[in-house]
Amino acid sequence: MIAQLPTSQPWYLIGLPGSGKSKVGRILGATLRVPHIDIDAEIERTSGKSISEIFSGEGEAAFRQQEAKAILATAGQPGVFSLGGGCVETPEVRDFLRDQTVIWIEAHQRELLARVSRNTRRPLLVDNPEQKLLDLTERRSPLYREVATCTAQSTSGPPDEVVRQILRQLLEWDFVSVRGTHRYNAITGSGVSELLAGYIPADATKALLVVPDALANQASHIESILRGAGLGVHVFVHRDGETAKDLETLSRAWDMLGEARIGRRDLVVTFGGGVSTDLGGFVAATWLRGVPVIHLPTTLLAMVDASIGGKTGIDTPAGKNLVGAFYDPLAVLVDLDSLVTLPQSEYTAGLAEVIKTGLIEDPEILRIIEDNPRIGDVAWAASEGMDTVAEIVQRSIAVKARIVSADRLEGGLRETLNYGHTMGHAIERAENYGMRHGEAVAIGCIFAAHLGVELGLINAETAHKHELLFESVGLPTRYRGNLSVLMEGLATDKKARQGKLRFVLLSAGTHPAVQEVTNDTVVRVATLLEMEER
Repeated sequence: MIAQLPTSQPWYLIGLPGSGKSKVGRILGATLRVPHIDIDAEIERTSGKSISEIFSGEGEAAFRQQEAKAILATAGQPGVFSLGGGCVETPEVRDFLRDQTVIWIEAHQRELLARVSRNTRRPLLVDNPEQKLLDLTERRSPLYREVATCTAQSTSGPPDEVVRQILRQLLEWDFVSVRGTHRYNAITGSGVSELLAGYIPADATKALLVVPDALANQASHIESILRGAGLGVHVFVHRDGETAKDLETLSRAWDMLGEARIGRRDLVVTFGGGVSTDLGGFVAATWLRGVPVIHLPTTLLAMVDASIGGKTGIDTPAGKNLVGAFYDPLAVLVDLDSLVTLPQSEYTAGLAEVIKTGLIEDPEILRIIEDNPRIGDVAWAASEGMDTVAEIVQRSIAVKARIVSADRLEGGLRETLNYGHTMGHAIERAENYGMRHGEAVAIGCIFAAHLGVELGLINAETAHKHELLFESVGLPTRYRGNLSVLMEGLATDKKARQGKLRFVLLSAGTHPAVQEVTNDTVVRVATLLEMEER
């Protein structure tokens, strides 16, 4: 089922003591930008007594009456509500919950016991908590099952994983938290752009909306959300394509920010592909030494790559993204509804970055692509294949989020995300950015694979699999151009050190790593792949 958002009606969390209802509720409320209320804490606040004091002084029956009154009073209130474990034993509460969105958080007895043993404030578990938990489980589990809309499993892992289960079941959404200068959410699913208003800083009064010319009309909905939240909105429209990432466009954006008197507490919102997130992110990073930014990526490539991780930048004649900054957004809202409007060529190009994440870390992405031969067709994706595409998008985002969280400033691990990009960027530069980034990355990944074969790191079968994967979704696998121009482009790559070329390469049985490669080896592999025009 697809539930209504708790911005319009309440969601209730139920479960045994120690199941994590309060912690999960806080994260779920913060993710969806709605209030979170713990009913036990609310009772303590209004009564001026702790739950233990109510139990000891007035008895459990009196507490259940207060609890029922507090729960029934939430009817129709938007938000996430964490309920006491025993509330379902009150018939009036059960009757009420049957018509609500109710999430039952389950946990293994061992996990529950470990958690409640660390908390001495639970009046029903003071003596012999192990036996009492067993008794509560036997008595309450059938009642939880009776009223639950969905069930989420809580383990020793982070509570974020429970929130992911809930969002997937109720909304078919996914989310990951990315760690950087601050933690921020990347939320993926149909309609997530409706969360935008909730992520606007409370003291913002104005917003600069950065959009490409091709999406100027579609951006009117985002503009209306911002205006509806009380912001004065200034729309900055840039030309389509990579050539917009230049000093002239950047200067125009700064001029508009100045004319609009955008302050440090105001906001930049990007709505577009990788060019918009790179450009708009850099505008936000540099104006007044940094104003908040929220990304709403609309292309597949921007969804799985450009919007995650805080990399921003513009291009110069010397190379791509050589001027930039690491600048983390407040949030990334990946609305999959945008995919259905993509031109086939843009959709295909974005699949290059999806396949890349499968090659470097998550082979399940590759299996899904191999098992769905029509996955490269945007019409199929927009109709019957959206669930499948959503899964590979979510998996790709999860890979990038994990890597950039561990290495925000690209000191080592994050460089592995540049698999295929060294030669890919050189090709883009040689083509004066007339080739799509994803197309160049596909060719770059295949080049890196053959480089790995040449160096004895992987076998020829792995390189052949690269070609089959990219070819199956309609991406190019070969490039012919001026080899000397390509070598010039490689020399400007950000990974180069002391004039020596460095490539991210796969290696059998280990994680990808950056390897130093001689110019002669690069030329030899390029010649083998017939990259030099004749």
